[in-house]
Parts: sequence; C-alpha cells; structure tokens
Amino acid sequence: NRPTWPRPLGSGDGRAELTELKLLDDSGEPVTTVRPGDRLHLHAGYRAHADVEAAQFGFAICSSDGLTLYGQTGHRQGIAPVRLPAETLTVVEYTFDLPLLPGSYFINLGIEELVAGEPSYIDTRRGVMRIDIVRDSWVAGMVDVNCRMQLRQSGA
Repeated sequence: NRPTWPRPLGSGDGRAELTELKLLDDSGEPVTTVRPGDRLHLHAGYRAHADVEAAQFGFAICSSDGLTLYGQTGHRQGIAPVRLPAETLTVVEYTFDLPLLPGSYFINLGIEELVAGEPSYIDTRRGVMRIDIVRDSWVAGMVDVNCRMQLRQSGA
C-alpha cells in the first residue's frame, strides 16, 4: 500500500529498519479504506541489525499536503526506551481513532535514540502508508467534531 504522494522518504543510520507494516480494523482484518471515527491498529515491525540501547518510537498522521495532524512518541506517553538486541524483531502496535473527514492521509513512523540529549535517527519513514477515508455524511473541513445542533424559538 504505497502512496503516490508524498513518496515514502526514509533517513537514519540503519541500525534497525521498518520491515513489517499492517493496518487492521477492530476485528483484526487488514484495511486501507475506512470511515470517519473508525478505530485502527497499526502494527509496525522493526528488525534490529545492530544493538540499539534505548530505542524510542514515534507515529504521525499527515494530510495529503504534508500537514501533521497528529504526532506522538512513546517517550511523551511515558513509555521507557527499550533495548533492541541485534537480529531481533520488535513489533510496535499503535491503536488510534480516526475522527478525520473523507480524504487521503499518510502515516509517518520513526525510531530514534537520544544521544547526549539529542535525537539520533535510526529509521524514519515519511508517507509510509496511505489511509483513505470514505464519505459517510456531508460535513466540511478535516476533523469530525461530532457537533449536534439544536434550535429553539420563542414568541411569534
């Protein structure tokens, strides 16, 4: 499931690399087309080619024009860095809801290690997966805020 734009861009020192990627719905079925508000599970498998002492993982959702709509790291969620021994596979599961409106969106993934307080990129991928959200109602914008309207009239 490769996007046409943006083209997947990668960088990093290559001590580990993204080797497996699956997007699943709540029932565990593979998907690429979803509805606004669906809960998804992204499984990203990283193969370590060399020891990584303190790996941290990141995830972002971007619009088709490259605007980051959401970004998060394990570090910001309080998950301690993990050691990746050489020749091991580590699978990170990201579970998220997609309250986005119809359109094409792209996933960015990354693995890094902090060295002297600065990120050292091991494998970062921009636009590694495309998700298409289909229309199930008519609203404008990018996000479904689940707005409900009420009208009240008084007098004549």
